[in-house]
Amino acid sequence: MGKFRKISDEESLKCLRVYRATGDASAYDMLIICNMWRVRKIAKEFLGLGLPITDLISAGNLGLIEAINNCNLENVTDNSFGPIIDITIKNYMTDELQRYGQKKWLKSLSSIIDLNETEKASLITSGILFEDELEPNPDLHR
Repeated sequence: MGKFRKISDEESLKCLRVYRATGDASAYDMLIICNMWRVRKIAKEFLGLGLPITDLISAGNLGLIEAINNCNLENVTDNSFGPIIDITIKNYMTDELQRYGQKKWLKSLSSIIDLNETEKASLITSGILFEDELEPNPDLHR
């Protein structure tokens, strides 16, 4: 993983204001790239909970993008922008951990019970499980 230049919350907020006012893609890119260090830092706090760091970082990057895209400039200050980003990143990582936990639980459940096609389709459609993750239990089919 490469190193990213850190910018202050004040500089981040300035980039966001420039991006929102002008649509300047370079301001947006700088905002994302220069705040990726937050994702990596927060992902390290979640290590050991069962999810690979790459999955944590992917979820955290989505959280970073969400925080930047949906930040209400009227309610944010230089001092609150960083914490808003951090909370959103943590929320996305927490959601990913919950999905992982559900997936793990459902995979073990599907090895105990035989899910019908409607139940399988529902789990696949909702994104909780993928078709190749539903392995039939050979003991149930004897």
